[in-house]
Amino acid sequence: MGAGASIPETIPESEETALQAGFTQEQIDAYKASHATADSAPAEAAPAATELEATPEEAAKAALAIQNQMRVKEAKAAVAEQRVVNSIGNDIATKVTVEVQKRLNSFEFTQMCQEEFKKADANGDGALVVTELLPAMNAIKEREAPGPTIPLETADAALAEFDTDKSGAIEYEEFPMLVKVLILALNIDRHVVEVGKYWLAAEAARKDLEASGKGFEGTMPAKPRALSPKAPLVAMESMEEEEEEEEDA
Repeated sequence: MGAGASIPETIPESEETALQAGFTQEQIDAYKASHATADSAPAEAAPAATELEATPEEAAKAALAIQNQMRVKEAKAAVAEQRVVNSIGNDIATKVTVEVQKRLNSFEFTQMCQEEFKKADANGDGALVVTELLPAMNAIKEREAPGPTIPLETADAALAEFDTDKSGAIEYEEFPMLVKVLILALNIDRHVVEVGKYWLAAEAARKDLEASGKGFEGTMPAKPRALSPKAPLVAMESMEEEEEEEEDA
């Protein structure tokens, strides 16, 4: 194509008509060449075929596999939880002296709880919010085990654990149990919330024994068989055997 020649956007279909209209042969040839290139360009690739949907049998099999994985996960978590329960129970049985046990169930203990609660209840509304509970917990800790003070986060977690009516504060009816657990935790060097979970489960077990008419003896609560009803001992022993086999493999 000569200098200055350009490809027209459109020309008549007939070459003769195009010449008569003033288009040069060079422009006509260039126009035909450009359109021939566009017409010969490969078509866009067809979209990939979509994956086949699973059959009902395959979907059911996949769902069952997921359920089994979830059961194994829950069972392992329950085993770990039960080990903590057993460990705390053993610590209480071996590290807490008889004198401390008796003191936690004495009139003097009840009187001390009343006094500490009254001092901590700054506004006299009969309930301790976390900013009132923290000084009370630290006063008891200082008496039992002088040292670093309890942080606000621990008091907040204890409030959530022992606030059985979910009022957002600790009423006096809830306070003695919290104090009892705090003293136990200090004696066995455990976190108060960790011991609290154990104690609440133990208290529930003790009440079940009393309700069944079997009675209960001793100053400490019955050790709960498990925190989770989904983890009977037989199932846990089976899980532990499987874990040992996997480690040996």
